[in-house]
Amino acid sequence: MIPGAALFLLACAALAHEVLLVRLLHIVHEHHFAFMILSLALLGYGAGATGLTLAQRFLCKRPAAVFAAAAVFLSWAVLLSVPGLSRLFFNPLEILWDVRQTARLAALYLSLSVPFFAAGLATGLAFRTRPEKIHRLYLADLSGAALGAALAVGLLQTVDAVWALRLVSAVAASAALLVRAGNFLSRASICVLANLALQVLVPHAALMPSPNPYKGLAYARELPETRLTAERFGPMGWVAVLESPRVPFRSLSGWSLSCAAQAPSTPLGLFVDGAGPVPSRRGRQVLLAR
Repeated sequence: MIPGAALFLLACAALAHEVLLVRLLHIVHEHHFAFMILSLALLGYGAGATGLTLAQRFLCKRPAAVFAAAAVFLSWAVLLSVPGLSRLFFNPLEILWDVRQTARLAALYLSLSVPFFAAGLATGLAFRTRPEKIHRLYLADLSGAALGAALAVGLLQTVDAVWALRLVSAVAASAALLVRAGNFLSRASICVLANLALQVLVPHAALMPSPNPYKGLAYARELPETRLTAERFGPMGWVAVLESPRVPFRSLSGWSLSCAAQAPSTPLGLFVDGAGPVPSRRGRQVLLAR
């Protein structure tokens, strides 16, 4: 039997992951592609429900085991979404003339919909196998989704994006654990706990989102003796402060080509979601003030 609490946690993890992906796509690529999260989430949920319809004869025989497996799969898909997002080398500036970029965009779209496929399959399975309790399951699903959206915003206020992904991944795995709560020492429960322990071993640096090579932050990191002095994550953006003592940052926005004055320069540059720089003389103080 699939309890409503397990569906609550699954919906919470899925919606929190969706909100986090909006921020992560903004960091890695541009804000234009962050909006496609809504459509790919719907694609994943629809594909999961379609898969359940086609294979319900087999999946509905052991609904608890299938639900737990889908929750564990969702847990890993949440955790590994950022490394996959950063390693596809998609450049939106070349999409008009390079067919490979279109293929990479399609691969990006499909890979990011995989977690929602697992969530859609598990949600549909809960509704399909417990029709007499569908009103309570629907309440658990909507309540978990509402909490997940708020949870993602709260996590971005307090921790960085990687820790937010780790916590959301743990919530998804906990949904699998609740299915087996009746027999805590069962083989499936031990596998879920081992899964959580294994995720702790994934290096933090490997999960950190990195802007694509064509954004300002990536260019600035190639300058000699450049280092990251401060950073701060938040629901409104990721602000990073870079110090470049040998090649200072300058802003010439709005200057005439005939202007003979020397542009002011500073070794500190602010980058918001990888875009910039905005020269600043106070760098870290700006972040602390916020």
